[in-house]
Amino acid sequence: TGASTYWKISAARSTTGVGFIDVSGNIMSLVCASPSQLSDTLEIPGTYCFNQLFTGSSYVRHLKDLRMPATTLTDYCYQKMCYNISNLLSTPKELPALSVPKNAYDYMFYSCVNLTEVMQELPATTIGAYAYECMFKNCSTALVTAPNIKARTLGSGAFYQMFYGCSSLQFGPDTLYSEVIPFKACSAMFYDCSALKQAPIIMARTPRSSLGAGTASSSGSNGYNCSDMFHACS
Repeated sequence: TGASTYWKISAARSTTGVGFIDVSGNIMSLVCASPSQLSDTLEIPGTYCFNQLFTGSSYVRHLKDLRMPATTLTDYCYQKMCYNISNLLSTPKELPALSVPKNAYDYMFYSCVNLTEVMQELPATTIGAYAYECMFKNCSTALVTAPNIKARTLGSGAFYQMFYGCSSLQFGPDTLYSEVIPFKACSAMFYDCSALKQAPIIMARTPRSSLGAGTASSSGSNGYNCSDMFHACS
């Protein structure tokens, strides 16, 4: 549970060559000292704790019954948790933390090309640097509706390339709100989302020129904060 110790689960296909794996239960049971304390264990004990937890487990299919109740997260705690699992169809239903530290969710479901069911909402209001970076990048085949985002305070690169290459995505979050959008916070967020029909309402003090679908602009203090945010969104 220290800074350099983390869990890794290998879930390869069975020897018969058939079947998939659906994961259920409480993820905190991996770090809880005893079953009697499980319901009270809401704090992730160290950085990188669940980093790459299922990465390489190519036959994990569903995580919708996996509970991830922690409300106190650490840097990098869920980074690359399900990186490039092509058979994954669903994510956990909730990620309840209201403050997400740096890189906590980045690349979490990267290139899960058949991902269909995702959590309805990301309730965190404070988002650390690159916390959601590439979270759903290249979930290209089946993801139609993005989670709603409740963020109010953003770190640099908070949503950088979050839905990049999600070519089936039609409905983005309802609203993106932040008084200040820092460096690269929304850059390339919906890059190449060619099926996008509903973009989020952006409520922020951001120059209109930096929200365009063209190339990045370096003019002004917010030069790259939203560059290429909607590139190739027809």
